[in-house]
Amino acid sequence: MRKSYSTQLRLDSPPIDQVELNFGCRDSIVPVLRSLQHVYSKPDVTEKIMKLIGQDINGDSSAKLGREGMDYWHILVLASVRLGCNYTYDQVQDLSENHAKLRAIMGIGSWDEHTEFTWQTIRDNVCRLKPETIDQISRLIVAEGQMREAIVTRDRSHRRKKGTELCRPTEGAVPRTSAKSLDDYAACPRVVRHAVAAERDHRRHLWPQHAAGIHRPHRACHQHGHTPYHRRRDRTEQRQIVQRLSFDRGFHSPDNHDELAEIIPNLCLPKPGAKQSKVQLANADEEFLAAQQNHPGVESAIGALQSGNGMKRCRDRSEIGFERYVSLAILGRNLHTLGRMLIAAQAPDSEAAATRRKAA
Repeated sequence: MRKSYSTQLRLDSPPIDQVELNFGCRDSIVPVLRSLQHVYSKPDVTEKIMKLIGQDINGDSSAKLGREGMDYWHILVLASVRLGCNYTYDQVQDLSENHAKLRAIMGIGSWDEHTEFTWQTIRDNVCRLKPETIDQISRLIVAEGQMREAIVTRDRSHRRKKGTELCRPTEGAVPRTSAKSLDDYAACPRVVRHAVAAERDHRRHLWPQHAAGIHRPHRACHQHGHTPYHRRRDRTEQRQIVQRLSFDRGFHSPDNHDELAEIIPNLCLPKPGAKQSKVQLANADEEFLAAQQNHPGVESAIGALQSGNGMKRCRDRSEIGFERYVSLAILGRNLHTLGRMLIAAQAPDSEAAATRRKAA
C-alpha cells in the first residue's frame, strides 16, 4: 500500500510549508530542503510529481493493495537529497533518522520515532524511478525557477517609473534645504542653481543604469544555474540531432575542424593563439559567437555538477543506473538553484543565500 503525500495537519510537527529552516547554515541541504518546501506549497506541481513517481513505483499494480511502502513524497525528498548534496545511501539513511529539519520536510513528526528507512529500502525505491521520470520532474523544477525569476523582475515597472523621475526637468526645482543652512551662504541664488544643475546631471548619469535594468532581455535559464534538459545519445542520434557544438581551444586542428564540420552544422572550434583567434572572430557568424558566449555557462554548470552533485564518478551500476544517476544529479542541482533563489528573496543577507565558491 502506497500513499502520495499527507496533507493532514499534525500536532507533533509544523506543516511542511511552515518548517523554519536555518538560513544561517551554508550546507547544501538547506537550499534543497527550501526548494522541496516550495514544491510542496504548490499543490498542482506536487500532484504532477506524485503522479509521475506513482507510475514508476506501482506500475500496473494498485497502490491500495499490499503491505505499506514508502510514500511518494518520502521517495522524492530522499532522492533529491542524495545527489542534491552528494550523499551516499548510508548518509541519507542516517539523516532520515536524525536530521530534524529533513524529517519535518518529509512530514515525519516527533511521535514517529520508529519511522525509519534502511539504506537498502531507500535505494530500492529510488532505483524504481526511471531517468525519463526524473527528467520530467526536473523540468517542473526549472519551470518553477523561471516563474520565480519572472516574479523577481516585476520591479521593472518600478524601475521605469524611477527612470522617468530621473529624466524629469528640474530647472524650477528647489532643493530641500532649510532656511538656516541657506543663511550660511552669501550667494543663495547661485548655490540653488548649482545644486539643481548637479542634481540634474546626477539623474542623467543614473538613467542608463535604470534603462539597462528595464530593457535587459531574459537569457537562457542556465544563466541562473538551472540545467533545463539533458539526454545521452548514441553516435547515430548525435549525427542527426546536434546542431551546434562548442569546444575549448586545445581541441582545434585542421583535421578536427574538417571532420566535425561534415556532421555539425554550426561548429565552434576556437583557434589557439591571439592572432589566429582575432582573425577567426572577425569572420565568425552569429552562431559561432553565440556558442562561444554560452560556453562558459555550460562549463560552469558541469563544474557545479562535479563538485556538488556527485558527477565526478558515477557510483551506480549498469547503463540504466548511469542514466538515473545523471538525471538525479541534474535534479539535485536544479533544486539547489531554486532553493538559493527562494532564500535570496526571503533572507538576502543570510549565509544560505550566499555562494560557497568565494568561501572555498
